[in-house]
Amino acid sequence: MNKVVKHHIPVERLPEELRRGFAAGEIVEVEVRGPASHEGGSAPDDEEITLEAWLRQVDEEEPRRPPLPPEEIERRGALFDRFFGSHAHLNTSIEEAVERIRALRDEDD
Repeated sequence: MNKVVKHHIPVERLPEELRRGFAAGEIVEVEVRGPASHEGGSAPDDEEITLEAWLRQVDEEEPRRPPLPPEEIERRGALFDRFFGSHAHLNTSIEEAVERIRALRDEDD
């Protein structure tokens, strides 16, 4: 049996008959299972679309964010380092942090 799973699909991208029961703007997961082969099956009508073609269309129509300018990437990197860096909360260098740790470790000696 073949299985195709597509994650994070906006409900608006689903065919009308599959939208029922979902709120506008909701993000869904689509899972389709079928037989491994199409033996004995009939060819789809001209108006029907195959699952693979529909998934490809969803991927192509998915809105893409424009790339960030280099200045914004640098600004975000600096913010990340400031808030999540190993010594950001003390605004100290790594050497100073190592000295403090060693002093605390050797305090009881």
